[in-house]
Amino acid sequence: MPLLNKREYLKKEPWKDATIFIVVCEGSHKEPEYFNFFHLLTKKIKIVTVPSEDGKSSPKHLIPNANKAISNHNSDDGDFELWFVIDVDRWGGQIHELQKEVAQKEWNVVISNPCFEVWLNDHFENSTPPENNIEQCKNWKIHVHERYGGFDHTQHQTYLKRAIKNSENNYSENGYMPDAGKTQIFRLGLRLFELTKLELEKYFK
Repeated sequence: MPLLNKREYLKKEPWKDATIFIVVCEGSHKEPEYFNFFHLLTKKIKIVTVPSEDGKSSPKHLIPNANKAISNHNSDDGDFELWFVIDVDRWGGQIHELQKEVAQKEWNVVISNPCFEVWLNDHFENSTPPENNIEQCKNWKIHVHERYGGFDHTQHQTYLKRAIKNSENNYSENGYMPDAGKTQIFRLGLRLFELTKLELEKYFK
């Protein structure tokens, strides 16, 4: 995956010899809680989550958040990867504008259709979608809550390997947009798993 060019930014005191993931989230709580889990697993990575602020979660508002995060962490000594984690459910054409911005920089974007709960659902052994209206985010939220008890930020992520497999095997898209009930977060998941798999395996010993 492409890394940010840190030579554009002034280095101060070093962080560690680690891969630093800046994860710019459309959500303000659930997504940051999910990715912060991996920050605590190993010294090989540092996770910097950037939640939306003041309800401004549209893709056009996330680009300034990304630039601010880069500026704030330009003293960290390591390789940067910047990822946008966004949903389809409300933004439509703004996603295209974000894609154009990402194409001009060494950034990454992963999209869930319609929402982040598609990715959460993939963590379970029987990761069935809602029975009706898989295009509706509220149905995915109800489904994950009723079938699996909802999102548990203390252990949901330990099933990352299963989530990657389920998501990747079931994935389909139209252009850069995932089909309904699909998510691209497995691409970021693969990068995180490469660096945390030994620590994740300890949960099952």
